[in-house]
Amino acid sequence: MKKHDFETDYATDILYGPRETAGSQTMAVEWTRHALSMATVELCSFMVKFGAEFARIAEGHPEQSKQAVLEQCVAMHVRHGKSVEQVLNEANIEHLPKILRGELCATSLVALVVGRQGAGVGALLAPAPAAASRIPDTAPEDETDLVMNGDDPLHVTFAREDGHPVVKIRGLCVLSGHLARAPTALKPTFLEDLQNRLRPDDHRYVATGTLATMLQTDKNVVRQQVKRCRKTLSENYEMVHGEPLAADRFIQTKSPKGYRLAPSIKPFDECES
Repeated sequence: MKKHDFETDYATDILYGPRETAGSQTMAVEWTRHALSMATVELCSFMVKFGAEFARIAEGHPEQSKQAVLEQCVAMHVRHGKSVEQVLNEANIEHLPKILRGELCATSLVALVVGRQGAGVGALLAPAPAAASRIPDTAPEDETDLVMNGDDPLHVTFAREDGHPVVKIRGLCVLSGHLARAPTALKPTFLEDLQNRLRPDDHRYVATGTLATMLQTDKNVVRQQVKRCRKTLSENYEMVHGEPLAADRFIQTKSPKGYRLAPSIKPFDECES
């Protein structure tokens, strides 16, 4: 990183230059905090935290297995994290006397991160002291994904992007295109049953023919879409938890009643996720 970047490449000296605004300071520290957390990230914890983002990446590499894409993604983030860690450790050694004497610019990245009582880069991953409370102690909420246990309900966000339905299962994957159509069509009935406080067993099913009409397709296509939706979700769940997701955890089927969203899922609007 430092070998390839020069101070003249930037308007501000990245490591030692002043950061005049709280926003700039926060961005620098949180970016560094995130990079350092990636230096030792493992496959499972990466999927739990970035499952939704990874799903989009995997879709762009159909020639590779999801496991191969996952391993490459994690390896890249680990390299990046270790690179940032190395640069900060070198800065610590190079300017240790100034750091200890408090002579660095107080709003520089090194002073904000490495210079916390001379504690080194490990201090960034610990809670900040009260004097530095203007810098958030944790990453922004939207960067933190749900850590699921096997029996936890799925946390699902229904949204639209570019006019098309998107279903985000937090910590696992994003369903888009034809994979999102059936669950999105089942959403209104599910929400109405929740609002009416029906018992889980009383949540209604939508007949396959009715669902096909809503999606302007035929029953066989509906069945295939639901099957692929379940398969995608189960594969991602297995990469995180080591076992497939039960078929009834997201979309449930009961012949001849049709389909319904599992009463156990926790729905969120896009603005709430």
